[in-house]
Amino acid sequence: MGSLRHATYDVRMALPADSLDKVVSLLRDISCCTEPEALVETYAQRRKEMIHVDRTVSLSRRDLHPPFYRITRSDLWKQPVNPWKQKDLLPLYRGGILAELLYEGQPRIIQELRISSDDPAADYFSGMRSLIAIPHFDGGEALNMVVHMRKEVAAFDEGGFPYLVLLSGLFGRAIKGLVMAEERDAARKSLQDQYLAVAQLSDTVLEQAKLLGINVVDGGGDAPEAAAPAAPARPLPYPIAVFDALVASHETAVLRVKTRRDGIEKAFVGLLERLGPAAS
Repeated sequence: MGSLRHATYDVRMALPADSLDKVVSLLRDISCCTEPEALVETYAQRRKEMIHVDRTVSLSRRDLHPPFYRITRSDLWKQPVNPWKQKDLLPLYRGGILAELLYEGQPRIIQELRISSDDPAADYFSGMRSLIAIPHFDGGEALNMVVHMRKEVAAFDEGGFPYLVLLSGLFGRAIKGLVMAEERDAARKSLQDQYLAVAQLSDTVLEQAKLLGINVVDGGGDAPEAAAPAAPARPLPYPIAVFDALVASHETAVLRVKTRRDGIEKAFVGLLERLGPAAS
């Protein structure tokens, strides 16, 4: 196994003359990405123009304990796996050099790579002779890491390494932002779907109550200014509980939803009174 070491860097970071143009082009392209997978593909293509690598492996230790980790991406895979939506398909490993790198959480260059044959991820290193490891931080912890490898010994320029660490780390944060936006939009849609489903159910309850002659207030329109109803004497039916949850989640619709909720509660109380003791 290759030893891990801190590298010393030239603060001038000897980079190609056109590096700035390539970085600006990359930033322009990723600013148009609205989905995490599209951002990953765009970054991977542009990165190839800035640094040559023969193999890339991405790792994560999120929700795991040492020395376990998952490989989330590899250019050896014939079919890519979406690490956010297909987490159960990601291979889980224990120990080895990748675990050592990931849990150490520091940028590393190994210019002469030697991998033990019993390393759990040995197949990913086949034919590779040098690597760089770049941690991606979340909440101050290195939860993810990208590892680039080359077939040649001492193939990576130590002078430009800080530049790569910065660029890769910013990419990691951009991905995190898109993933969070996707999760937020999915949660919002789920709440909207839930609201529509309960609203349809409430319409049915209110219509049936009216057919039975029960006088209720339909809260579908603007909510009147009225005192809050007294707490019900019996446990609230499921639709009422759902409406209560929606009230807490949608502050801008509190009065409207509350009024409809009150109407449904009156309808249920009326129905239960019609049914008599057998409904208790």
